[in-house]
Amino acid sequence: MRIPGLELDLERLPAPLPIWRANVDTDAWQAAAPAVAAAHGRLVALWGADRGWQDAGGVAACAAYALADGLVWLDLALPADAPRYPEVSSHFACAARMERATADLLGIVAIGARDTRPWLD
Repeated sequence: MRIPGLELDLERLPAPLPIWRANVDTDAWQAAAPAVAAAHGRLVALWGADRGWQDAGGVAACAAYALADGLVWLDLALPADAPRYPEVSSHFACAARMERATADLLGIVAIGARDTRPWLD
């Protein structure tokens, strides 16, 4: 499994469906969305994760993409004091709501997001 144009260290997860996961840096995160879109893939979900319970702490931005060969889950570790990640909504419009929810619920902000309205009133 691979995302065209990206060299990622993908780990196959034990699941009944073909699912791979990779920890990525900011450059790979930014390159993934347009690469998946160009391969006619889809964004399945985007979410934030609080990793405060782990030794390393911090938070993460996560995205799941559907490609012809299966699902890819990307995990971008973020420092707790600056939880920001590059937006993906310019490539997948459906991400705008997920970016807003992640910002509102966890304070993890999508840099460059066009829609920054609060998710919750």
